[in-house]
Amino acid sequence: MSQRPSEPRRGFGRSILLGTLYMGAGGWVTYALNFLILIGIARLLGPADFGAYALIAALNEFLNLVGAGSVGHAVLQSRDESESLHDTAYSISGILGLIGLAGALAVAPVLFFHRGADAAWFILILGVARIATLLAGVPIALMERSFRYGRLAWLALLTGIVPNLFALGLAWRDFGPWSLIARDVLVAASTFGLSHVWTKQRFRFRMRRAEASRIMNFWRPMFLSRGLDTVANRVDRLAVGAFFGDAVLGLFHQARLFSEIGPMALRAVNQLAFNLYSRVQDESERLSRAAGLVNYFLVRASFALASVFLVLPEPAIRVLLGEAWVGAAPMLRWLALYVGLVPALENLQWLLYARGQMSRGVQLRVIQIAVFAPTVLAAVLLGDAVSVAAAVSVSTGVALAAAVWFNRGVVGGNAVRVFLTPSIVLLAAASLCAALAAAGALEAIPTLLLPVLPPTLFAALLLLAERNTLLREVAYLRAQFAQGAGGGTAPDAASPGPT
Repeated sequence: MSQRPSEPRRGFGRSILLGTLYMGAGGWVTYALNFLILIGIARLLGPADFGAYALIAALNEFLNLVGAGSVGHAVLQSRDESESLHDTAYSISGILGLIGLAGALAVAPVLFFHRGADAAWFILILGVARIATLLAGVPIALMERSFRYGRLAWLALLTGIVPNLFALGLAWRDFGPWSLIARDVLVAASTFGLSHVWTKQRFRFRMRRAEASRIMNFWRPMFLSRGLDTVANRVDRLAVGAFFGDAVLGLFHQARLFSEIGPMALRAVNQLAFNLYSRVQDESERLSRAAGLVNYFLVRASFALASVFLVLPEPAIRVLLGEAWVGAAPMLRWLALYVGLVPALENLQWLLYARGQMSRGVQLRVIQIAVFAPTVLAAVLLGDAVSVAAAVSVSTGVALAAAVWFNRGVVGGNAVRVFLTPSIVLLAAASLCAALAAAGALEAIPTLLLPVLPPTLFAALLLLAERNTLLREVAYLRAQFAQGAGGGTAPDAASPGPT
């Protein structure tokens, strides 16, 4: 029997804020600890072993396209829900996993002859793990729909940290790239197990035509859009691995991992934002206010991290990874723009999905790839791996401009102001750091503390530039939180802030 989810209730904002706290805290703790663990793994493996894994991981991402349509998000975005919808989604996920495994079986012989037996086993093992990951998507979506973000936070924490610790132990024991493959398998298995244990519903492999049609109507355009996401986000590593070798790919892959630390930590916010946007998709005023608030804080947080990679990438890499990885610094500096912009890009893309405008998401990625492909080709022809990193950032900037345009009816005419102030502040912080370096003042700062300088300056200058706006937005969040607890009466659409 179909059920109509309740309309956003009093305290709905509080539920979202609590979810943000749970998922944000869990995500930040997870990424912080994983960051430290991955540093240890990188020091033990070195660029060549990391490069050997990175090539297979990038290839596996293309096989992961079977899950690009995101059946779980189709369940989350649906206005109605029922057990038959959930069982149908679960069955479709299993079928997609088997299709992905068939793709891995087809690719394995090619890898065997060109990269060796280990590479062939890698892709097959990851193909089996993919089935568990896809099946876990449905129970996770149900936990999101019911705002069970406490358990989702624990899920992220446990499935993130424990597998990486296991991989660190294997790397210590000289298992090489196998340590990372084992990590990926353990992530998939633990996500499957915990998501099923913590979801009350038990799933059956049965399909209903009407429900399958609804899911596939969401899945098909989402598949195309997120498939293009994969092309945009992974083909750079395939190009570097194919034309520059494992050692250079190891450096590039590590630079890309560094550039993903902030976006991955903020991805929990975007995950919550999609749920929020889906629930208020028919209420234009609330949707606009929600999107504006999320964008405001996302951009400022991501620009703070970007300042480290823009200003002092070499000291950051030397402190964290050691001298062997310093060659990644020029790549990381170019990726600073990507670090600053991609969380907002992802947020605006999820806003399109929540509004049912998957075709716009496809157009968005087509525009990005149209810029990305020729610039990567030029970088390969020039024999310059650093230019591949530049291509990633430039294409991300173009895609963000397109995303703002496609969402102009929601984000309004204030979108430029969301980016203008932090951009000016970032340039001011970079200039101040450059002046301090020229004066020799940075030599007095301990090496371990150097990476902290750029974001500290950025935060101080940002506070000077927009103290009143920041306090107003924080006050709005506090009022929303108090409203659900019975401690206030703030409306859902407060005075318009930055959009």
